[in-house]
Amino acid sequence: MLVPRVEGDRMPVATTPGLSSAVAAARRDADGPNRLPEPRRPSALRRLSRELTHFFAVMLWVAGVLALLAGLPELGVAIFAVILLNAVFAFAQQTRADHAAERLRAMLPTRVSVWRDQRRPAAVRGVPPTPWGRQNPTAPGSRPAGVRTSRRGRGS
Repeated sequence: MLVPRVEGDRMPVATTPGLSSAVAAARRDADGPNRLPEPRRPSALRRLSRELTHFFAVMLWVAGVLALLAGLPELGVAIFAVILLNAVFAFAQQTRADHAAERLRAMLPTRVSVWRDQRRPAAVRGVPPTPWGRQNPTAPGSRPAGVRTSRRGRGS
């Protein structure tokens, strides 16, 4: 059952009493751990082939073939070289972006706060402190309701 709760000037938050430890253990035994599967990534060959066959690349392939048929082999070869260079650079850029996204995903927290038996376990309560030993004032839920860390844009 959802219980609406209003904290200070914040929007209402729907809360639930949470699962009991017994129900959570039974679900974990029946369904396994609550983990998202790793997304399947297309192979490198498939990603490179997509770079060579998207709409604008196909238009350039057609232009290159038309240049060859028109008796302009230099232009045709130049167009094909542009297609290949563009595909290689786009593939490399996408690979770097994928690696950056993986590094960002690795920075996400792997533990969350949950309610068991209508209370939060102490081991996962709150926001982890910063390296300087203080709570992180910008993290959601790290300060009491109604406490503001900045007065900019508030008219006071």
